[in-house]
Amino acid sequence: MEANDEDEENNRDNYPEAYSDSEEEKEDFTIRKTDSIIVTATADNDHSNLEVYIYEHEKSNLFVHHEIILGAYPLCLEWLPEW
Repeated sequence: MEANDEDEENNRDNYPEAYSDSEEEKEDFTIRKTDSIIVTATADNDHSNLEVYIYEHEKSNLFVHHEIILGAYPLCLEWLPEW
């Protein structure tokens, strides 16, 4: 039984159990009620993306919050006024 425990220890990954993001990183991933969200779909010759932009009105800052690679060309986007 000891050999199995040893094998489990050796096969364990080196990632931390809990991620400790700094306050600045947490703030970057937080979407506030005052922020505007812009979603775009782009299609190039070899790949397609869905990009989620955040516009911070207070700082006049626009940045990509998420970039999602799509498996096919985007056909359309739909406006959803509420979640």
